Amino acid sequence: MSKYRIVLDYGHGGSKPGAVCEGTEEKTVNYLTGQELNRHFRTLGGDRELQVLLTRDADYDIPLSTRCALINAHHAQEPIRLVLSVHYNAAGTPAYAGFETYHVATSQKSAGAAEKIVAAVGQANFTLRRKPVKTTEELGRRLAILHKVRPPAVLAEVGFLTNPIDRGNATDPQYRSEVARAMAQGVWNYLDHEGG
Repeated sequence: MSKYRIVLDYGHGGSKPGAVCEGTEEKTVNYLTGQELNRHFRTLGGDRELQVLLTRDADYDIPLSTRCALINAHHAQEPIRLVLSVHYNAAGTPAYAGFETYHVATSQKSAGAAEKIVAAVGQANFTLRRKPVKTTEELGRRLAILHKVRPPAVLAEVGFLTNPIDRGNATDPQYRSEVARAMAQGVWNYLDHEGG
């Protein structure tokens, strides 16, 4: 049995592409970045240390209600330490850029995980938003993958597809691998800090 269990959620999928800009679909870069994350998790922790559960493993849509129900069902069987949902952002102006996270304000563990992830991404010299750790209250809306799951949960916006540089990074396999490595290290730092 693994020491830790986490859920990796690749946002969107199938008929729900998420943000689309200049031909780049969010669902695709979410999936590709998530695959790199999963690979780095296995390198850092191995199967004995870390069990990674996926909400989807290909390009298909799973309703948010189903994702949340599955996560909660697994959590009821054996505790899940963290849910990490991978996304890319979009904005009405191309000026917005950088990495940021969202969590529920009432969850100290979610806040701690978001801070560890952001710290690792920043230490690896990736561009962060001016305030890279935000609550959904600051966002101004509830996010099902955060509010309707029982384990601690973080939604990571890896970059803005509406920003030319971020969009270029999102479509660069080497960049995706490197930012995923930093994110995975941040998650591992959180798990290590939380302990058994």
